Formats: sequence, structure tokens, C-alpha cells
Amino acid sequence: MKQLMKRHWPWLKKVLSGVYLALVAYLVFRLAQNLEWSEVMKSLKALPAATLLIAALLAVASHVVYSSFDLLGRHLTEHKISVGRTMLITFVSYTGNLNFGSLVGAVGLRQRLYSRFGLPLSQVVRITATSMATNWLGYSLLAAVLLISPVYAKLAAQSLPAPGLARALGCVLLLAVVGYLALAAFKPGHRWKVGRFNIRIPTARLAMTQVLISSVNWTLISAIIYVLLEQRIGFEQVMFALLVAAVAGVITHVPAGLGVIEATFVLLLGDQVSREALLGVLLAYRAMYYLLPLIPAALIWVLMESHAGQEDQPASPRTV
Repeated sequence: MKQLMKRHWPWLKKVLSGVYLALVAYLVFRLAQNLEWSEVMKSLKALPAATLLIAALLAVASHVVYSSFDLLGRHLTEHKISVGRTMLITFVSYTGNLNFGSLVGAVGLRQRLYSRFGLPLSQVVRITATSMATNWLGYSLLAAVLLISPVYAKLAAQSLPAPGLARALGCVLLLAVVGYLALAAFKPGHRWKVGRFNIRIPTARLAMTQVLISSVNWTLISAIIYVLLEQRIGFEQVMFALLVAAVAGVITHVPAGLGVIEATFVLLLGDQVSREALLGVLLAYRAMYYLLPLIPAALIWVLMESHAGQEDQPASPRTV
């Protein structure tokens, strides 16, 4: 059975992804077909300046928090690139990831910029893996809490199926996070082989930091949309919709989750505010969190490309 699954899983994965993408495309088509776009723009323009300012500050805070993710990899690999430069590389990579997908941002830009400052591929891979694990640890914890709590049951009464199955999934996610923390507490430094990958368990302190800063980041992102909605929908429901949209974007591989985020929010929350108002908020969120950071990220990338190799060359990192 295991060999059968291993042989057919790549094909099955493509089929499931294709079906999911077709479903999302259908939902986006239906959504766009029945919208009053003039009302969307009207709701966007009606957002108060104070609301936009608070949301913008939350967006900046989230980007700063995420930019600290690679500092954990810096601690693990003991490379000599400065803290500030490491955070700038993370910011550029994260912005690329948001707008162009993980292969361009999370992987491609990180590898390009770190290698320009003297880090070998093995170190870059470890830094990238640490940041990605950090991101999904906080995600898993928050998703578990929301699935186990009455939040999912409340949404299920409107549009979602199988609250019992969702609760079971929440328990699995919670156990995964707790298990990771337990391994870090009792077997720090232990190497665990998963498939082709050799995972080194971090210390308990670093593992707790991963969960904490990732949870803070997802909370800040949720707060941006919550503030733009002017508190018309409960914060926990906004966060749940965001977490579902994030996974939907990963599954469909649509750059920037374009259309996927909007369809998910309308599907889950469209009965609580008008679709036009909801989409106006999401357009403001996209501009603020995805598009505007591209300007400083592009400038930083150009400056790094032009100065790499001229200064701040790190000493060869210790082999780990």
C-alpha cells in the first residue's frame, strides 16, 4: 500500500490541485459576474483616513516581525551577515513571496541575495527551511485553536461542513505543535530524518520563539483586515478566513493568491457584510500589504545587488 501511494501520489496530487483550482476559478468567476464594481470602489473610497493609517502601521509591524524570521536561521548557522542586512534580505524575499510565489521569493530571492554575500547553498537552505517552519508553526497553533473552539461551529452553521472533522483536524495540528515543542525540550540537537531531509531539532527556547513570533505575525495580518472592516466582523472569524485563504493560495499556486483570497473571504464572511464592502476592504489590504512594499523591496534589492561583494563580506560560516 505504501509503495502504491508513493508511486501514484504525484499524479494524485496534481489531480486534486487541478480540481481545487477549477473550483476556486469557478467561485471567482461567479463572484466577479454578480458584483457591482462601482459599489466596490465606493466602499474602498469610503474607508476613513484614520482606519487606513492604523492598518498601514499594522502592515509595517507585520513585515518587521516576519523580517526577524531569518534571524533564527542566522543564530542556527552562525553566519556573519549583520542583523540589519539579514532582516532586509528577509523583507525582500517575503515581499517577493507574497507577490510572485514561494519559488521566486522564499527560495529564489533568498538564495540569490545570501549567496551574493558569501553564504553557501547549504546554509541558505537551512535558513529558508527554518523560516518556513516558523511560519507554519504559528499558523498551525492558531488554526488548531480556531478549529477546536466554537469559531468553526459558528461558521459551519452558515456555510461550512463537518464540524466534528474540523475539530479532529484541530487536535492533530495542536498535537503537531506540542510534539515539536516537546522534542525541542527533551531532544535538542537531535537529527530526525524525514524522507530526503535531515531535520535538526532546535533548542526549546528557539522553538518557543518560532511559535511566538509566527503567531504574532498571523495575528497582525488578521488585525489589518479586521481594522479595515471597521470591526463589523469578529476578529476570530477574520483570522479563520485568512488562514483558510492562505492554505488555498498554497494549494492553487496562484501568485499573490489573486482571486483566491477574495473568493475565500466572500464564501466564509459574505453573509455578514456586503460582498462589495468586503472586496473593497480586501483591495485596500492587497495594496497596503502586497503592492506598496514592492517599492522599498525593489530599491533594497537593487542596492544589495550593486554593493554585494564590496563590503561586509562574512567570514566562512562554521559547518553545522
